Amino acid sequence: ALGTASISVGGDKSSIIVNNVFKTYYDEDIVEAWAEITNGGRKSATLTRYYSAQMPLHTGDVWISTLSGSWTNESNVFQEPLVRGTKLIKNMDGVRNSQTAHAEVMLSLDGKPREESGDVIGAALCYTGNYQIDITTSVAQMGVNTPLSDYHCYSAGICPDNSAYPLLPKEVFTTPEVALTYSTEGLGGASRAFHRWARAHKLAHGDRPRSILLNSWEGVYFDIEESNMNRMMADLAAIGGELFVMDDGWFGDKYQRDNSSALGDWAVDKRKLPSFDKRLCEVLACCGKFLALIEQVCDFGIGAAPFSGRRGDNKTAGRFYLNDCLDL
Repeated sequence: ALGTASISVGGDKSSIIVNNVFKTYYDEDIVEAWAEITNGGRKSATLTRYYSAQMPLHTGDVWISTLSGSWTNESNVFQEPLVRGTKLIKNMDGVRNSQTAHAEVMLSLDGKPREESGDVIGAALCYTGNYQIDITTSVAQMGVNTPLSDYHCYSAGICPDNSAYPLLPKEVFTTPEVALTYSTEGLGGASRAFHRWARAHKLAHGDRPRSILLNSWEGVYFDIEESNMNRMMADLAAIGGELFVMDDGWFGDKYQRDNSSALGDWAVDKRKLPSFDKRLCEVLACCGKFLALIEQVCDFGIGAAPFSGRRGDNKTAGRFYLNDCLDL
């Protein structure tokens, strides 16, 4: 069951009207919140900071749980109490904003986070671009109860850096939504609510079982060869698997793929897979499996064919380790 409500502010002397929208998912215990900003004037207006949602909380023994990490070290859990000042979670990577800092937080309202008990508010910004989340804690006088000025204020939305948006007359700008939930069953209860909501309303076919998949990376890394691919596919078929993914290492024509070269050289490496076009397809047909090839299309290595015709030292602003991020 769904329900939607909105609150509008602005108008009269202001040409900018902000409509704060709230959608409730009763069965999943989730509320989505976002803003619709309308330019009701005759001239263009520039938006410089436009949060999706703000949420004030009474001060107390409130802890925040966040996720962050890096390549091969993803989604580490960090937990800390909220103290006076501002906790900032910000990402400007653009194409990989869930690998480093995540746009989701859990706020434990009654002390150190517990998995299956305690009051928790979960908040997830549903956006794949650059974002900013800040939680500002203001305390007028430590130890003195002044509810009008003592609060934690959660704000989340598109990162304001380099995000000025010209809003044309009569145009409506819609911010990404923030999904919120409240749990009396600790972090686990909030997590389960998000999972129910995502399966029912966000994921394609979220209620269907997924195919059993085998990925070559964890088994052989870059050492892809026809013989071990055939063996992996046959073993997968024997245990009832349904999808085989040939990961990094299958490509590289001019340069052979390793950790420092050939990323972006999307041609089958015939040294590793000499009969790729015929023999591999025959094995797939026998196993009754589908094949997926992983291409890391967001970046390419400096030791790859796309770089071979460039002059100089190949210095670029988009370098990530030994790769360059493509401007998509």
